[in-house]
Amino acid sequence: MSYLVFPRVRVQAANMLAASFLMGGPPVFAAYGLGEALCFHLGGGAKVTGMALIHHNREALGQSFYGVFSPQQRRAAAFTFGKSANGSDYSSKNPHALSLQPVACTHLHVSIIWELEQVSDVTEARDFLHGARLSGGLVTGHGEIVFENSLKAAFDRVGNGYVVKDRRDMLENKAKNQAELLVEALGAKPVAGEDNTWLSATCLGYAAITPFEHRGGARGGYTHAFAEPLVGMVQYRSLRQWLKEADAEEALWRPVWLDDRLGAFVLRQEQTELEDM
Repeated sequence: MSYLVFPRVRVQAANMLAASFLMGGPPVFAAYGLGEALCFHLGGGAKVTGMALIHHNREALGQSFYGVFSPQQRRAAAFTFGKSANGSDYSSKNPHALSLQPVACTHLHVSIIWELEQVSDVTEARDFLHGARLSGGLVTGHGEIVFENSLKAAFDRVGNGYVVKDRRDMLENKAKNQAELLVEALGAKPVAGEDNTWLSATCLGYAAITPFEHRGGARGGYTHAFAEPLVGMVQYRSLRQWLKEADAEEALWRPVWLDDRLGAFVLRQEQTELEDM
């Protein structure tokens, strides 16, 4: 294994709309997907087997009034149209009014470490990442992109920050609906000694809602399926404290197919053994 360090990445206007009902949260799945895109670009059997995300800072684009955040909105490229035959479409009295494109964006400062197989050409990896996008945002700066032979050395390159930790253990109470447990945990007042501080929710995978098949417009001629995001619980943990208390490898998010038939694909860390949901 080799570890590719993409340190101190500054991202402009990244998407933070993790699902139609969820804003914010660290871009775990997007960071993993960037590693997959890198391996696809490199070819030659390159494969990403794990990913660690370290958070440094986030600046949400919008305004807050009395504790309520309102994200900046953008005008779309299309005009608003008149009502359709069934009267379902939005219409405006102004025929030249541009429609709105619902978005929620943020500036990000993160570091990413990928565990890779069959990759050793750091120059080609650098060339790809220089022009990359993370969660739809433009990469405007970063530290030196390097390969390391150990995960500990890779973390040393990052220095500090907050490891994004898998907290699916907080949702394993079978007596309650997992969505209820998620909302309760996020809204609970932090209590000393209970390890329930700095919690967040984010997209950790996708579940197919249609069969995989060839469809018009799909990229590269691959089979395609419509999917919905799978939201999970995560926690920000100090990197320095993490390395004192836990095995460095436990910070790696790894891909798991929960159900080949249904097409549920998620990212998980392996510090706890839980049954597949």
